[in-house]
Order: sequence, then structure tokens, then C-alpha cells
Amino acid sequence: MGAFVGVLELWFYDFNLRHGVAAMTSGAVFGSLVGLFSSSIKNGSSRTIILCAVFGGVSGVVWWVLAKPTVSVLFSIGSGVVLGSLFAWGESYGVSKKRAN
Repeated sequence: MGAFVGVLELWFYDFNLRHGVAAMTSGAVFGSLVGLFSSSIKNGSSRTIILCAVFGGVSGVVWWVLAKPTVSVLFSIGSGVVLGSLFAWGESYGVSKKRAN
């Protein structure tokens, strides 16, 4: 999902090294936070979705600081929260679907 968002970010904004590094770094921050707090994350719980939303907000701030876009930091935080929540929901959906089989 991070790679998809990174490609979208490069498509909508300038295709340059600064935006590429910002997208990769924010994805690395999100993945690192998920890895660090993996013991607190349980698939399918609302706590997981909230934690991933917070992690997405943090990675949105990292992207905003590095890319220096013209959009507001609140837009970056909001986008990160939505994408982090979607990531957690998608992962929990995949796990619950595997358990059903």
C-alpha cells in the first residue's frame, strides 16, 4: 500500500528526488512504527485501526516536513490517518477471511 501511495504522490506532484525521498521515508516511518508496536496490535480489533491511524498521521507529518508541499499539514495528517486506517482494516479483513476458510 505504501508503494501505491508513493506512486500516486509522485504522479500528482513534481517527479523529483525530494518528493520521492519524502514518500519512501514516510512509508518507512509507518512500517517502523507498526513493527515497534506489533505486540500491541491485534488483528481485527478497533485498537489496531486506531493505532494505525495514529501511525499514518505521524507518517503524514514526516512526508509534509520532507516534501515541503503547498498543501496544509492538516491535509497531510488527514490523508495519513485515512490511509493508516485503511491499511489496518484491509489487513484485518484479510486475516478474518483466512480464518473463515
